[in-house]
Amino acid sequence: MRISFELVTALQYELKAAQRQSALFKSGQKYATMKKEHAQECRRLEQQIKALREELHRLHQEQLYARQQWFESTDDMQAEYERRIRTLQAENARLYERSMKAETQRDAAYDKITEMRREKYQLAAELEEEK
Repeated sequence: MRISFELVTALQYELKAAQRQSALFKSGQKYATMKKEHAQECRRLEQQIKALREELHRLHQEQLYARQQWFESTDDMQAEYERRIRTLQAENARLYERSMKAETQRDAAYDKITEMRREKYQLAAELEEEK
């Protein structure tokens, strides 16, 4: 069985490439290159980690600021609400007192009208008796 020319040529190219790579490893050049590339990758990743940590810190600060603003605004709203409630309660008390006074005056007027009717009926009865 004959091995085809293309297969032999491809295997020879692969052998030469493997020999070159082996020579690079033996000389230490490939190791140095790999070490340099690894160091570059580590620096790149460390920079990326640093940038992400800075962004995380910035976002945390923004969150704290937003929460502080929210508390301040809700405190202001709560104070305004309580102030409005006190105003309405005072107005309610004033109107209650006014209605009680008006009711007292009305009751006094009804009593006076009743008394005047009694006097009228009594005078009418006396007039009737005189006739």
